[in-house]
Amino acid sequence: MSHSLLSGDLSQARLDGKRMRESGEPGQTALNTSWSYYLEGLSNLQYMNLEAAQDTLIAGSAYPYSTDVRAAVDAFAGLALTQQLAQQPEAADATVERLIHFADESSDRRLIAVARSCEARIALLQGDLARALDWAKSASHEIDRLELLIWLESPPITQSRVLIADGSAASLKRADQLLREIRELCEEWQFQCQIIEVAVLQSLLRRKQGRQDTALASLRESVELAAPGGWARPFVEIGRPLADLLERLDGTGSDPDFISRVLASTGVAFASSQEIAATTPRPPAGPTPHDLTNRELDILEMLAQRSACKTRRSQPSCSSRPTPSTTTSNTSIRNSVSAIAGTRRKRRSNSGFFHRPSRTASHRRPPRGESPRALLISPLLIGIRLPAVAGKLQASIKAGFCALIRADPRECWLRRGLSWCSAYMVRLKGTSTRPGC
Repeated sequence: MSHSLLSGDLSQARLDGKRMRESGEPGQTALNTSWSYYLEGLSNLQYMNLEAAQDTLIAGSAYPYSTDVRAAVDAFAGLALTQQLAQQPEAADATVERLIHFADESSDRRLIAVARSCEARIALLQGDLARALDWAKSASHEIDRLELLIWLESPPITQSRVLIADGSAASLKRADQLLREIRELCEEWQFQCQIIEVAVLQSLLRRKQGRQDTALASLRESVELAAPGGWARPFVEIGRPLADLLERLDGTGSDPDFISRVLASTGVAFASSQEIAATTPRPPAGPTPHDLTNRELDILEMLAQRSACKTRRSQPSCSSRPTPSTTTSNTSIRNSVSAIAGTRRKRRSNSGFFHRPSRTASHRRPPRGESPRALLISPLLIGIRLPAVAGKLQASIKAGFCALIRADPRECWLRRGLSWCSAYMVRLKGTSTRPGC
């Protein structure tokens, strides 16, 4: 964890990330490398150096299973936000899919909540307020200091962001309450990075409430907090509504260089998105076949195949032979579902993190001989084929399983493998051995 990020010093946080990576060479671990790139990438994003942020966050999220899961989730969220602010919405959507897949695999409700929060945040930036609001109104998050710290994606803060964008009286009241509670907790624990985030949102909230003088005073306080460390991203992410207030604030004693940089970054991040939104046709209203999930498509495809089988079985009897309209309808349904499912599978294989047709050098799996599973399974296969040497391998195999279980106790396959190995060795030796570490 970086104290520099907590205190709001982005320059020092970038140096901390680089030093962490350089100090670990040549025997550095994936954990050390991922954390260093994550800290450096998050600092670059907060400073609105999007190109450097994208490069470092891609490296920071390259091995999510080898680092702390909360840092991996936040690296994915940071990468998606960077891509969206850099006007790469398709890349941002693909990163969000990877994030949700990773969080769902963990079965950790907190990680899943962070992933869904990031999805709503990106939807809001893409102009899909209805989708983001559906999540915000159904979300119920406890304000936990461990879910604040230095993390870029915090569900209560994102919920406040979406409620402010909604602008209704009930939403603004709920957002005001959330932001007050979050700020009190952050001030108690001196989370300067989150105080800046909340202060900027409170400025926007006051503006939405029609309290212009209070909004300007709150914004001036936000600039005074953010300018020393260069925290431009909280202002830029809000876009034009806050840029108008910043233009009024410019020249009134606040940091003019910082305000100019924020306004320039806001213009780059949102000018092209407005042009794209104006020229892109809206999708048709209402659900379409492509809104179905992959599971629903599979079920429809199986139903179409079953219908076709029933049709073929009934054809030998002339009296029960289906009419041309029925046959045409069955064929049409089957072809439509197959086409949709095929398109979905192709898109998933082209864009998904775990379904790529080819792997780059940075994501390629280790050789079979270096895989922990291969190191354990290969001796087991030898023991099965050559029972004479099985007894000599038992101690080393069990020791390997125990070491890996201590390293990552959540890997269920390791405990199942240890139990199976012990049971197999007992049958070979005819003795009673209690499995365990």
